[in-house]
Amino acid sequence: MDNHLHYGNIIDNCYNYATVKSYSNNSNYGAGGFIGNGSATITNSSNYGEIITEANANAGGLSGTGNSFSVINCANFGNVTSNTSVAGGILGFFNATVANLNIYNSYNTGKISGQTYAGGIIGYIYNSAKIKNVYNIGQIESTTQNPGGIIGGALWNNPANIIQYCYYLDNVEKGIGQTIPDTTTKYQNDIMKSLDFLNELNENIKKIETDGTDISQWRNWISGEEGYPIFE
Repeated sequence: MDNHLHYGNIIDNCYNYATVKSYSNNSNYGAGGFIGNGSATITNSSNYGEIITEANANAGGLSGTGNSFSVINCANFGNVTSNTSVAGGILGFFNATVANLNIYNSYNTGKISGQTYAGGIIGYIYNSAKIKNVYNIGQIESTTQNPGGIIGGALWNNPANIIQYCYYLDNVEKGIGQTIPDTTTKYQNDIMKSLDFLNELNENIKKIETDGTDISQWRNWISGEEGYPIFE
């Protein structure tokens, strides 16, 4: 049974509009709209601020580097840039050897730029992750590795990985940059603004419930001003 677990700090219904910069040379640290490095449960929250790392640190819309994370109903709208390391729209670098990462019902619209790995939802996974019902329309750029519309890269293909109902705009070549088999879906811009895509996201929630995932906190989707899905 995949019930919601709370990891570390609990952040709910929070918004960041500030620019966040890190100049740390420690690769274990990072910069994020809410957390630089740590564990957390983040729900119903959004980052609008620009996230930048100038030295050897990771950058993420919500968190730069994480151990155990549960993210539900969250969005990143700010540009995320790591000039020397990893960048991700929701989470930059997930690095724990024994930990849990759940990213559910979330999306990214910001431009993501990483010197090494860059992904629309997560930059790099070091261990297993469950990512369900997410989308990215942001531009993804990586200087040295293949960028990913959803995930930049991973150390290995862990059998526990569940990458399900993940969508990205066709301005990126791949959904997953390297290592993990790509189970994501690429859509053109007009499809991601369509009623069909909106309905698909809402129908996915019903399908996911049948596998034992607790969807009690998940929000439904409606059409935003620009046509892309947003939370009800």
